[in-house]
Amino acid sequence: MTQLSFRTIIRDDNQNHVLEQRESFSVEFEVKNEGAVVAEGVEVELSGHAAIVGGLKSPVSLGTLQPGEVRRVAVDGKVGAVADAEQAELMCALRASSNVLLPSAKKFFVAIRPDAGAAVEVLSVDVDQLPSRNGKSAQPNSVGIAIGIGAFRDPAVPAVRFAAHDADVMGGYFKTVLGVPSHKVKVLSDAKALKDDLIEVFEQWLPKQGGPQATAYIYVSGRAVVDQETGVVSLLPYDGTRAGASRMFSLARLQRALTKASVKQAVLMLDLSLEPSSGSNPGRVVPPRWAQQDSSGEPDRVMLMIGNSGLQEAQAHQPGQHGLFTYFLLKGLRGAADLDKSGTVLSGELCEYVHDQVDAVTRGATGGGQSTLCLPMGGRQPVLTGIPLSKIR
Repeated sequence: MTQLSFRTIIRDDNQNHVLEQRESFSVEFEVKNEGAVVAEGVEVELSGHAAIVGGLKSPVSLGTLQPGEVRRVAVDGKVGAVADAEQAELMCALRASSNVLLPSAKKFFVAIRPDAGAAVEVLSVDVDQLPSRNGKSAQPNSVGIAIGIGAFRDPAVPAVRFAAHDADVMGGYFKTVLGVPSHKVKVLSDAKALKDDLIEVFEQWLPKQGGPQATAYIYVSGRAVVDQETGVVSLLPYDGTRAGASRMFSLARLQRALTKASVKQAVLMLDLSLEPSSGSNPGRVVPPRWAQQDSSGEPDRVMLMIGNSGLQEAQAHQPGQHGLFTYFLLKGLRGAADLDKSGTVLSGELCEYVHDQVDAVTRGATGGGQSTLCLPMGGRQPVLTGIPLSKIR
């Protein structure tokens, strides 16, 4: 027996990630024979909404793949008749001879609309599709750290769905969308995000990458504990426990590290499930203290984008396969948050966009609302709200 794996990317002609009536598009496949035996009769079968698959050839034949061989193929199509803006499904599945183990089919939810003038919110854009990089780094002085901790050594600590994947994709966005040099981006996840790993990346690695012209982009997805005496928020590393503060890493310590790194400014994005410290009085709730008075940092140098400001679980976005806050961060960075249509997504625009989208999705939902927060608030620090994050054109 042998085994196949594959990747699928949908590319629309005008690159706005919405398929419009009569628009040309392509579906690209990369199929690999992971085993040691020849795979024969390999083909890709497409199914789904008629407006998408009606103009596509299916099945797409790839023939015979030798062990270890990777084959790439693309099929072109044109969007058919679309009556209303909606979410359309496209299913991609591999077929092969009987001696081949096949991966699960891939399902895409693609926004389609009659023409470019119809309004549509693309809740399920495949944000994992990284745009191609032009070669030259757009932000050569910047540095990025993406951390996702969804699994924990202590089995009593609940898992955080999608956290590791969130960090992996965000690290890719730092490189391709924001334009941070690859060697200045660190991604830590799960068992590689011990407390000692956090100390190393923030207190040893970051100062070597910083400088007076550097912007630091920090993203963290996972779980945090709020001290019910002080309100201090502490990240829970892979080896952390909810009962032991000694194995946590506080946001105050993180912000002190940013100060010592001597960066010009920092954008801190947090998609965290929050819970009160162990043994606290359930009748006395102390809210999270995000602005750290003991951080020795200058408040006008750090912008915080907080995905979940209350003591509750951060919600996931199942269609997008990411944390809800993270999903809209990614979508916003690739262009949806360019609210003034200037061609550049600013930090303040991203805050506003993500706040509105998360509020719209969670308002009235069975799981309850989720409140985002951006600090400083209300544009009180225009230097921070005007940080150019990504260029759309």
